[in-house]
Order: sequence, then C-alpha cells, then structure tokens
Amino acid sequence: YQRRVRGPSCLLLKMEKEPKDEPKEILRCPWKCPSCGWFLYKPKTEPCPCQANPNLKNLEKPPKLPSSFTEKKKQQVNQSHPQKRKVVGVYNVGTINQKDGNKGLPEKPHDATRFVVISDTHSLHGSLLKIIPNGDVLIHAGDITISGSQKTLQDFCLFLDALPHKHKIVIAGNHDAILATDWYSEHYWRFHEEKLDAVSIKSLLKNHCIYLEDEEVVVDNIRVYGSPWIPARHDWAFCLYDENHLKFAWDLIPDGIDILVTHTPPQGIRSSTPSGVEVGCPFLKQALKRVKPIVHVFGHVHSGYGVQKGTPLFVNGCVCNAKYKPVNIGPRVNSRIKCSHEFNLSG
Repeated sequence: YQRRVRGPSCLLLKMEKEPKDEPKEILRCPWKCPSCGWFLYKPKTEPCPCQANPNLKNLEKPPKLPSSFTEKKKQQVNQSHPQKRKVVGVYNVGTINQKDGNKGLPEKPHDATRFVVISDTHSLHGSLLKIIPNGDVLIHAGDITISGSQKTLQDFCLFLDALPHKHKIVIAGNHDAILATDWYSEHYWRFHEEKLDAVSIKSLLKNHCIYLEDEEVVVDNIRVYGSPWIPARHDWAFCLYDENHLKFAWDLIPDGIDILVTHTPPQGIRSSTPSGVEVGCPFLKQALKRVKPIVHVFGHVHSGYGVQKGTPLFVNGCVCNAKYKPVNIGPRVNSRIKCSHEFNLSG
C-alpha cells in the first residue's frame, strides 16, 4: 500500500497497510441516543444498550471529580529538583525525497537531549515506524487509538519496542477510553460489546513506556509532567465538565516543570478547529503562568498542528489531520511541508 502527498516533491509516506481499528462511522459519526442522552461510538444500526438496561440513563452527568485527584494532591510535597534547562535547538521536520527519517537531521548539541514529539496517531502509528527520527526521548501526547481498541494498544506496545529511543513517554487522550479505567467501567457499553480488562491493558502499556497520568518523571535531569484531561466535549474519556475540576487538574502540576505534556492545548494556542471553534482550555492557560515550563507539548486539535515559538515553546504534535489522515509525519529538517517535531534541551 502506498500513499502520496503533494509537497515540494511527491514521496512515499506509508510503507505498509494501515492497521484497521473500528469502522469509520465510529470515528467520524458518534450518535446521541435520544433516550439516555449519551453519545455512542458504535454503528447506529445497533440499538443503544440503555434499552435493555434502563439504569444506564441514570449515570451521573457531569461525572464527579476523579478520586485519583484527591489521592495525588495528598502525595504532593515540596522537593528539590534539578536545575532547569534551556532550549538550544528547535527543528521542524518533514518528508522530502527520503525514506530514512534520520537523513538531514543536524548534529545534536553537546550534552543535549533530543526529544521527538508525536500525538493523535489514532491507530496509524505503523505509518511512522520507518520514518520517525531517532532521539533520546519520544513523547506521545495522547489519542493512541480511535475508541480504545485493545488490539491497537497491544500493537502500539510493539511499535514502542521497535523504536530506538531510550525513553518513551506517553499520556492518554480522550479517544483512549480503555485507559480511563474507572470511567470505562461505567461507560464501556458505549464503545465495546463486552467490558474489557482495562486495568490489565493499562498495566501492559506501562510495561512498554513511561505512562504519565498526572505524574512527573525526570529523564536526563529534565523534569517532564504529563496529564490527559480536556474540557468536556461529546462525553469522551478524560473529560472534565466543571471548571473547578479543570482548575484542580492543573493545580496538580508542580511549579518549574521543564516539559509539560497535556492532551489539550491551552486556550488560543493552536487550539482552533477548521470551523474556527476554540477548544483550548482557558484554565490551563492560566496555570502556565505559574508553572513556567520551557516547552509545552500537546495534541487533540488536529488542525492546530505545528510549533509556536516563544516562552514557553508550544508544540502541537498531531500526526493526523482534521480528516484523520496521517499526513503530519516523517522527519527532515527545514522542510516546507507538515511534519513531526524534534527539539533539543541542553544546560
């Protein structure tokens, strides 16, 4: 299977067949049950499970504050942290006349750590395997799947194992329903015929990467914090409906983080849909003033793909465009077409 994209020159973007996930109608056409009011991500020809189980109509909406928030808030303590780092190189990478994703990358500065950023692969991570650039750390900012497919997550683990990056940091997104374990236990019927073992699947993912859910990790003396939450839209996973819940989520972020990874963008930063609707989070934007990260990595809004330089450096790493086509992939420096992103941090 080969797919071509217009640019300075035509090139092969995909070297293998796209892995199949759920039908396209699940991806593009969630439908709202008129009886229970929930959005469903299954074919419309199938009846809503609320017809057989009326109790589904009584699920709390909006949901209560996740219990994990309170637990993690109690665990927060003041600690000494490594010295902050500065960005010494930012490279926009694309695909021009090459199949090897590492040709043309500049030499990494001395004593620097190279980060490669992707997001919103939506089960199409196989498209990246042969063209993703090498680096020290890979960051995936959520939406690994289309609607929480177990098969896709298992395949994603194999994809991570095949990459040479020393560290692989992953957060979930709103499409990764099965990773929101507590929420999934009540809402699985909107995605899958039978309830899957979400805890085991999440544990499997953690065995293949550094999975962050309102957590911090230090890699190469660089502090990275990851969080999957987004302002609620269409009753997806990791949605927070109440502004106080959103503020609580961002209050969990410690001060002085070097790289902040969230699924949602902040309000006004590469956060508009093709129709011009603003979907970024205003409370995250406020939190950035306190946290002061060097780099803020996110995804979620496919049409917002790209880099916005400044302080912090904003990187929307979406691989898929607004039509869920994986066009923002494949590395080469200083290209004029869309790409993944790579940057270096150094002291």
